[in-house]
Parts: sequence; C-alpha cells; structure tokens
Amino acid sequence: MKKIISIFTLICLLVSLCGCGKNKDESNTASNIPQNKSEETNTFGDEIFVDQDNIKISFDEKQFRGTGIALEFLIDNKSERDITVITDSYTANDYMLNSSDSESVLSGKKTYLEIFIFNSDLRDLKIDEDGPYEFDFKMKVIDKNDSEWSIKTEEITLNISDRQIYRVK
Repeated sequence: MKKIISIFTLICLLVSLCGCGKNKDESNTASNIPQNKSEETNTFGDEIFVDQDNIKISFDEKQFRGTGIALEFLIDNKSERDITVITDSYTANDYMLNSSDSESVLSGKKTYLEIFIFNSDLRDLKIDEDGPYEFDFKMKVIDKNDSEWSIKTEEITLNISDRQIYRVK
C-alpha cells in the first residue's frame, strides 16, 4: 500500500512539474515581441515618446497588478548605436518617488522597458492608488560608446484615474 501511495505521489509531482515548464517557442526573443496588443490594455493609444535617429520608444501596455501599476514601453533600436534608455525623475502629484529604471538595447534589436509604480509608495504619500494623480517622469537615451551623444525628453505627464491612464500634453 505504501508503494502505491508513493508511486501515485511521484506521478502527481512529475505531472505538476511538467505543467510548469515553458516551451521554447514561448521565449521572449526580439522576433517574438508582439507588434500590437489589445486595445483593452492600451488606454492611451500608440503614444510615441522618442522617434529620433532610428530609435523609437512607444507606449506598449499597462497592467494593474496587486502591488502597483506596470507601464511597458517598446524600444526599437534601428540605429547603429548600442544604447541605454534611462527613465527617472519620478513624481506623483509633485512628490518624488525614489526610483529609476534602465534598459540596454543593442543595435538593430528591440526590447521592453518597464516602469513600476508601487501602491505602497503612493500610500506613503497619502495618494489613493486608484487616483486621480499625475505621474511624471523623463526619458534619456545614451550611447554606450559615445558619452557626448544623447536624446532627452521633456517631462512626460500621465494622469491616472479609476484604473485609466491618459497622457497630459
């Protein structure tokens, strides 16, 4: 009887491990990056934040998760430069948030950059996580091999209210 229970437990364990595996086809390579996501996840359209020198940064998706809001940007580097995109100067309703994010992109490649706004940071500032509040940030693109070259954006302001996001022009 113990053998049967042991074998049954082993089979259940193996089946559960197989279910957790990831197919090779599902990997996030540059060729598999989705070009268009559903309108449901993209509330303020195909906003383009940088389109200069064969480098394009556009809004891709927002996700409301249990711990905060994730804003994803698609970086398409068609230039001959190996670049790093840096986002910083985060503020919510003019309160500074201690955060910055960066992503490196080789020449001819694409990748995603995610900005995450933590609900706990908003609560610490007495800001309701469902809004309304304004979230401001800046983007800077630098060349890894040429410290003299860069692209800087003006401050970007997003209005977040009732789980919707709008860009303030």
